[in-house]
Amino acid sequence: MKLRNLAIITGALALATWLAGCATPVELVVKPTDLLMAPRPDNPYNHAIGLGEMGDTTSTSAFNDAFVGKGTVSLALTDSLKSVGYLAPDGRTPPYVVDAVITENVMDIPVLSTKATSTVTVRYTLKESSSGAEMYNKAVRKEYTAGWDDTWSGPNRPIKAKHNAVRLTVQQFLDDITSAIYGK
Repeated sequence: MKLRNLAIITGALALATWLAGCATPVELVVKPTDLLMAPRPDNPYNHAIGLGEMGDTTSTSAFNDAFVGKGTVSLALTDSLKSVGYLAPDGRTPPYVVDAVITENVMDIPVLSTKATSTVTVRYTLKESSSGAEMYNKAVRKEYTAGWDDTWSGPNRPIKAKHNAVRLTVQQFLDDITSAIYGK
C-alpha cells in the first residue's frame, strides 16, 4: 500500500512539474535595461515611431509559422517600442514609421536532442513619415538555442527559441537606432 501511494505521489509531482514547464512564459518585450545605451529624454525617437508594414516572406512551412510569424514580430516590436518610450501615441501621424519583414525563419531540432535552435532574420526599415527617407535599413539575423534551462517541456523549446530569436532582433534594431544618435 505504501509503495502504491508513493507511486501516485511521484506521478502527480512529475505531472505537475511537466505542466509547470509547459506554462513557462515567453518574454517578447525588450526593456530599456536590455539596451546598450538607455534612451535619453532628448532622443528624437521618443513617442515618435509608428508601425508600418509587418511582413513574412518565409511562409513555407506550417511548422515554422506555428512558432513565429508577422504577428509575433508585430507584438514584440509594439510592446518593445512602448517599453523604451519610442512608440507614437494612437491618433496622430508619427514622425517615423518602422517596417519589419521576416526574411529567414529556420528551426533546427536534432534527433534525440534536448535543444532547439532557431534562426530568425528580420529586415527593419525606419523611415521619416513625411519624406519617406530611410533612416535605417538593415537585415538583423539572430539565433537562439533553447534547452532545459529555458523550459522543461520539450514541445515548448521551439516556441521559446523562436520567440527569443525575434526578441533579440528587436533588441538589436533598438540598439542600432539609439546608438546611431549618440554614437557608439
